[in-house]
Amino acid sequence: MFIFEFVEFVKCIIISIRREMSCDPFEEAFDAVTEMEPLGDSMITSIETSEEWNTWRTNLAQEMYHQRRASRQST
Repeated sequence: MFIFEFVEFVKCIIISIRREMSCDPFEEAFDAVTEMEPLGDSMITSIETSEEWNTWRTNLAQEMYHQRRASRQST
């Protein structure tokens, strides 16, 4: 229940800030980034997985899992 109350509190603060400010600086920054011209041929049009990426991701997940288990066992 605490998380729900906290989220509601944050929403109220954001609404209050938006009412007081004439513009949203984050929205302006986002608009500036999205209005950039394309970079031509250097645009990323597709992505593919690689064995190197899969190995890195698996190793990271295993390392995190083992660290978590070790921290739970030591307490």
